[in-house]
Amino acid sequence: MRSNVKSEKFDYPSNQSGTILWFTGLSGSGKSALANLLFNYIFDKKCKIIDGDIIRSNPNHHVDFSTKGIIKNHKHIREICLSDIRCHNYLLVTVISPFEKLRKKTRDLFGNKYLEIYVQTTLENVIKRDVKGLYKKALKHEIKNMIGVDPNIPYEIPTNPDIIIDTENFTLEESFSFLKKELKRIKIYNR
Repeated sequence: MRSNVKSEKFDYPSNQSGTILWFTGLSGSGKSALANLLFNYIFDKKCKIIDGDIIRSNPNHHVDFSTKGIIKNHKHIREICLSDIRCHNYLLVTVISPFEKLRKKTRDLFGNKYLEIYVQTTLENVIKRDVKGLYKKALKHEIKNMIGVDPNIPYEIPTNPDIIIDTENFTLEESFSFLKKELKRIKIYNR
């Protein structure tokens, strides 16, 4: 696990609204688990989780996992963040977000209010975990466009994330402890 953030990057009062913690990683890497632990730890009414799975399950939001669908979904989540950043202290975004170009666009849009957290694990490890049973289906060709499995929809490893959390070699508790220390060190959250 490591951090690429210098504390001065986020040198503004810790109570200022609008920090986006963007958790990216393969399906099953631990993004939602970490965000849920952080949400409960922060325990702030102005903290919100924006979960990519929940956004996709909205019947009014019709997107698939094609490249076009992923781009449309990413743009939709960015728009939600733009709308919600004004009234929340923390937005915890958990989305696979497989394309570096889209993550960079999001970072450019939000500037120093955006913190990219790469939840790192190998494809082999998430296939072994397969918490949602999706990898088994993808490997049997029962579902198409599985990010990281389908060669047409790769997961592009972030080139410059702010924080890397290795959930393959560290437990959820160890990963969360590291995340808390980093957020405190860079003055995002201090408790």
